[in-house]
Amino acid sequence: MAKSQSAGAKFYLFAYNLVQFLGWGYAWVTFLKHLADTNGDYRKSWSTVGNAIIFFQTLQALEIAHCAIGLVPSSVIITAVQIASRLTVVYGILLPVPETRTNIGVPLLLFAWGLAELTRYAYYATNVYDMLPHFIVWARYSFFIVLYPIGVTGEVLTIYSSLKHVRDRQIWSWPMPNHINFAAHYDYLLICIIFSYIPFFPQLYGYMLKQRKKFLSPSPPVASAGLSKKIK
Repeated sequence: MAKSQSAGAKFYLFAYNLVQFLGWGYAWVTFLKHLADTNGDYRKSWSTVGNAIIFFQTLQALEIAHCAIGLVPSSVIITAVQIASRLTVVYGILLPVPETRTNIGVPLLLFAWGLAELTRYAYYATNVYDMLPHFIVWARYSFFIVLYPIGVTGEVLTIYSSLKHVRDRQIWSWPMPNHINFAAHYDYLLICIIFSYIPFFPQLYGYMLKQRKKFLSPSPPVASAGLSKKIK
């Protein structure tokens, strides 16, 4: 967060993060309850919590603006990459290709996304007013070690499960011949997105490992006003 923060900006950030915490908490608990009630049958997980995921995931696009205008000090690029990858899975795969909603990648990403967002928004909300307890800091910079690989695996499996359906139905594709002699195939783009995880995931994971070392070291640096540590 910026060094000089108005009371209105603080309240807005607190309210935004609290709403996201409650929303993701609802979605995550509902998802786990569904698995418990169905003895682990994950095939209807998306139909159970999909609407909540769509709403709160889409709401996260505001965070790119938060970074761009300096409301928080997080990297615009890293924030945009994280949110874009999620929105691609939601709007580019799960909504237009219903067959993907029953693949094993969906419960993986729902579990990872939900718990990661719960810890992230708890961290952000309590940090706004200097109420950040150590166990939330630890959770924020420890859970990702397992959750990020699980989430990425779920995303890649879900995208991969869509390829045949996208190809067969020519979803968002423009095959030849056409009047401008130009072909565009959405399945090719999705393959490129899958391969894009190879360079981007290690960078993001390495960034978070550095943040973990910074904030969980025996003698962490003390931030002025206690608010400058809101790192994405």
